[in-house]
Amino acid sequence: MSNLSGFVKQLRDIMRNDAGIKGDAQRIEQIAWMLFLKVYDAKEQDWAFDDERYVSILPEVCRWANWAHDDKSGSAMTGDKLLGFVNNTLFPVLKGKDVKDASGKTLVEGIRVTAQTPIKKAIVQTVFADANQYMKDGVLLRQVINVIDELDLSDYEESHAFNEIYEGILKELQSAGSAGEFYTPRAVTDFMARMIQPRIGEQMADFACGTSGFITSWLGELQKQIKNTADAKKYGDSIYGIEKKQFPYMLCITNLLLHGLDVPQVFHDNSLLHDVLDYTEKDQFDVILMNPPYGGHEDKSIQGFFPDDLASSETADLFMSVIMYRLKKNGRAAVVVPDGFLFGLDNAKVNIKKKLISQFNLHTIVRLPGSVFSPYTSITTNLLFFDNTKPTTETWFYRVDIPSDRKHFSKTKPMELKHFDDCIAWWNDRKEITDGENFKAQKFTAEYLLNEQGCNIDLCGYPHEEEEILDPMDTIREYQERRTTLNAEIDKVLAELEALLPVLDGTIPLKAHAHQANDIFTALRIAHEFGLRLTLEHVTEGHLIVDELAKEANVPMAVGPSLTFASKFELQNKSWATPGVLAKAGCHVSIITDNSVIPQQYLPLCAGMAVKAGMDPFDALRAITLNAAEHIGVADRVGSLEVGKDADVAITDGSPFEVMTEVRAVFIDGEMIRA
Repeated sequence: MSNLSGFVKQLRDIMRNDAGIKGDAQRIEQIAWMLFLKVYDAKEQDWAFDDERYVSILPEVCRWANWAHDDKSGSAMTGDKLLGFVNNTLFPVLKGKDVKDASGKTLVEGIRVTAQTPIKKAIVQTVFADANQYMKDGVLLRQVINVIDELDLSDYEESHAFNEIYEGILKELQSAGSAGEFYTPRAVTDFMARMIQPRIGEQMADFACGTSGFITSWLGELQKQIKNTADAKKYGDSIYGIEKKQFPYMLCITNLLLHGLDVPQVFHDNSLLHDVLDYTEKDQFDVILMNPPYGGHEDKSIQGFFPDDLASSETADLFMSVIMYRLKKNGRAAVVVPDGFLFGLDNAKVNIKKKLISQFNLHTIVRLPGSVFSPYTSITTNLLFFDNTKPTTETWFYRVDIPSDRKHFSKTKPMELKHFDDCIAWWNDRKEITDGENFKAQKFTAEYLLNEQGCNIDLCGYPHEEEEILDPMDTIREYQERRTTLNAEIDKVLAELEALLPVLDGTIPLKAHAHQANDIFTALRIAHEFGLRLTLEHVTEGHLIVDELAKEANVPMAVGPSLTFASKFELQNKSWATPGVLAKAGCHVSIITDNSVIPQQYLPLCAGMAVKAGMDPFDALRAITLNAAEHIGVADRVGSLEVGKDADVAITDGSPFEVMTEVRAVFIDGEMIRA
């Protein structure tokens, strides 16, 4: 391809006309899997040239050269034939599924991956595990394939050029709002890699590697040191990555193949799903370079993999713990963290920072300008540099300022490596630098950070912006108005946040009043996303989605009130069968009257109506006793007859579900109050 700069625009222009592509997120995913297969085909040709015994993991019909390449003879698949092949053969086979005809005869076997499958082959199935084919127009699909096929990756100059612009292509196509990924600017990854000073023979790790930004910066620094074939082998073995999300993983693998790594040690996994106390020396690395995901929250199941004192709900905090547990003795680390990590004083953050300062040498913190990550986020970030050589004695803080010719960084004018020049010069000749009332560079003792600051290490001093001088009365009036407005807004926000805190930290559950199926699913999605304890109240349409609710065995479901008519739209599918259907499926069911909608004394009658509609009598009894107690968190005291619980007992002359049944005696705390 003669015009690499027009590559992206060509693809965009074609794909805009396809009804199946809805926005940049789908567009880049579509391009990514095709680009991967193109790159993989070029690598396979190299591997076959080097080893005549090489056998592809791909069936011949699924190799890029055999279905995608257009030799201009008119025989290349297009239209519905191409679409049918991609949807019904290519994707199933690469996901590991056999393609069969109507009689059940296997036409094409799905690729098989075992523990013995070499990584360079196994990555194909991993890459395609959750990949999607969005295009609906086979003619347009052919046009896109032809543009990608024009890339000549066997040509050194073109391949090298494409390596350089690959990350730029990703950034241009992807937006944070639609695709959900923030890219660490290349200038930042390059600076961190340079300051960490890679050495041949070392292995670096990134436990949330995204599209491999830090890995490629590391390789770029390390490549300068290659002097022989032994060095080249160590270079190829020098990286280790983990990426949780399938889509960035696909981009990462493609990027590393383009960078000449035939066997990229990058895995599709979640770095947080491992007990940090189980890590041994073999799980540790010489260097860790990464930007942990921040802004996310993890539920109790994830926090359980960490010691209690480090079990934060914030994703970035947990990654900091992983980094500390997986850094070798004498190893080095450079990590991007948000401001909140520096000034945060919740128990887990404080404990993490105490561990970092008291057990590791936190020698440098570099504060970045607020607009470095624009347009994706305005969160101010910092770079932590530390090593596992000794406890911290002193920490240097350095502030990187916006260059004089910029007001801020942007997507079109991003931060460049040259903007770190002053910091690099200072790094090798450290001294304190004052800036009016603030400092640009200063050091603090570990004792000061731990004791006097109480682990608030947000000490990078930014100069105050100059204010416009107004007439005194106007100034007073303006500040009074601003104070009144801000106080009201702050009070409102604080009240809302304080009300939510017990929910977010798991002290109390989120009680979702949900009748309809769509509302129930929304509540479950929110609870899963933010790691919340959830109870479902009403669950009127639960019987319609019982198969899905059966997967939520830990979510208490309070069904009712049912002893009433369908007074609103949400109750149109109300049924006495609901509690029985849910209980039979293994759900945690209680029955409610929703007092005062239905008076509480009718609770046994409601349970009886549920039994009449098919509910097991014992399940119904549990639904108004033990399950109900568990639902509201008092099962340690009431709900069942057990040693240690309150002795509250009602004795009847028949089934509690029969309307003619009489109460003969009531005991509370072991004392009869009615006979």
